[in-house]
Amino acid sequence: MSGSGHFDTSAVRADLRGKSVRSGAAMLAAQGGKAAFGLASAMALARLLTPDDFGRVALVVVSLSFLTIFRDLGLPEATVRFEAIDDEQVSTLFWMNLALALLIFVPAAFLGPFFSRVFRTPGLNGITAALAALCIVYVLSLHHTAILRRRMRFVVLAGIQVAVTIVASIVGIIAAWKGMGVWALVLQRFTNGLVETAAVWIFCSWRPRLLFRFGAIRGMIRFGAFYTLSAALYYVSRRADRLLLGRFSSAGAVGLYEKSYEWLLLPAGNITVPIGKVALPGLCRLQDDPARFRSYFRRAALLVLTITVPLILFLAVDAPRFVLFLLGGQWIDAVPVFRFLLAVALTADWVILLGWVYIALGRTDREFRFWAVAAAVLVAAFRIGAPHGPAALAASFSAAQLLLAVPSVFYCFHGTPLRAGDFFGVFARPTIRAAAAAAALLLFRRFVAFDAPPAIDLAAGAALFFGVYWGAWAATKPGRETLRADFRLLRELRSPAPPSPSPPDAVD
Repeated sequence: MSGSGHFDTSAVRADLRGKSVRSGAAMLAAQGGKAAFGLASAMALARLLTPDDFGRVALVVVSLSFLTIFRDLGLPEATVRFEAIDDEQVSTLFWMNLALALLIFVPAAFLGPFFSRVFRTPGLNGITAALAALCIVYVLSLHHTAILRRRMRFVVLAGIQVAVTIVASIVGIIAAWKGMGVWALVLQRFTNGLVETAAVWIFCSWRPRLLFRFGAIRGMIRFGAFYTLSAALYYVSRRADRLLLGRFSSAGAVGLYEKSYEWLLLPAGNITVPIGKVALPGLCRLQDDPARFRSYFRRAALLVLTITVPLILFLAVDAPRFVLFLLGGQWIDAVPVFRFLLAVALTADWVILLGWVYIALGRTDREFRFWAVAAAVLVAAFRIGAPHGPAALAASFSAAQLLLAVPSVFYCFHGTPLRAGDFFGVFARPTIRAAAAAAALLLFRRFVAFDAPPAIDLAAGAALFFGVYWGAWAATKPGRETLRADFRLLRELRSPAPPSPSPPDAVD
């Protein structure tokens, strides 16, 4: 069938380890590039714009994001997950997503006055119209990106991400410097969407055919329906906090909370999510091989947590210096919000990692049932904290997240090749070492007078923290084994090994 070559995954199964390693390296390298340009962009925009500017965009983005869930219907994930899929099915999925986008976001473009009244924040009309149009642009790239992910062409995706970040950052900074205010953030987002969509169409030669066969995708609808319902509940549990804060407070308070949330969850968004894009296709291919599935998941989870846990703890401990250096003095009120969100940031990786299992094993119905309960608990916590400001909201969010964390693992792993002990054992290894590094940094800050410029002060703290952290890994035999496994992965990247059916190195 025309276009069937775009969906063949035999090469992926033949060299799953090699493709996973190379793809993971490409995505992490891309995230390094994105982080560098993103950091420079954030520092510039935080000084050129105000918390109110960021807050107004955040209110509209969060409001429209809920509608985005129903535009997608989980269908791009079906393109990645299903082993047997053809051109007719993907074309049908493409046109269905585009039709839903037009149906949802053309009317949504006129919701600006409603948002302004609900959040008591004027000037949201034009922002809403522009970002609604952007949501339609993004739908054009969904299935092309899914096809590239399905075939594990992550080197291409990594290059696109870096290029998009560079172009959008430059456009946003120039616009802010020219005095465009909040519209600099809108223009930055629009540039990102347009450039990304154009790029994936260039690098993925698949083109949708002019046909629509609902019968061809009937088997995917159930998967997509539960995925969408779970995503909607997840959205409520991760976005209702800002909506309630906007209702009870001001756009400036939302801006402080949003920026704190964004930076403390930076490790999850820039490390866990990209690794997941590589790991998920591999897990999907191993759904019928329990032993390899378990080994692959544990190794990927350890890789994620070894990197993200120390970054989160460092950001929380050194929050005052981080905020002053990165964002400037006008953002100093974000420091307590940073620290109160610590538990949210640490468990954000749990949510993503468990999501891999639900999707790879086709258990989205079970995921939906969990989020039906979790969303109710979290929204209740938001309602308690939001009237008292961003710091209180962050504290109530963390308390509810801790309450849900352990049960979520037991529930997800029930009836799978995985056991809760696998996950907690993997999580404990970097967490204990990062806690030791955090204690060392806290003692240093308390008892050592270090008078230096902000950048040097922050760098000194980072050197101490990560020196203790990596030293703690090297001090034990299991830690040294983990480091050696990482070095083996680096050597494979430089001299790729022949295709092998063996799973990634075990965690133990």
